[in-house]
Amino acid sequence: MLRLTAAEAAGVDVEAAALGLRRATWISALVRRRVLGQPTFARSDALLLTGVRSELRRIGVNVNQIARALNTAVLEGRVLDTELTAVDDLRRELRAHILALGEAFEGNLAYWAGEP
Repeated sequence: MLRLTAAEAAGVDVEAAALGLRRATWISALVRRRVLGQPTFARSDALLLTGVRSELRRIGVNVNQIARALNTAVLEGRVLDTELTAVDDLRRELRAHILALGEAFEGNLAYWAGEP
């Protein structure tokens, strides 16, 4: 049990509502971040991150398939520029998703570590 003044409870309610969390969930997330260094995401953000993770997996599968095809194909007299460009494009896209995911986690951790 945690006892808060009316003003403190109102402030927590405002912060929690901004993230779509209940008061107890917001307080638990704050403690989790400060004590364990773990992030907590609002449900909508968690769903978005799950989508990003799914896309990263799809891209990874595509990169693996292309790499496997390039390694096993016999392309006599044919320049692999098109294939190599496709692999490079996928690599850049994958890197961009990974960076965005990292930024989401960093932003989340910064929120919970920030000053009021």
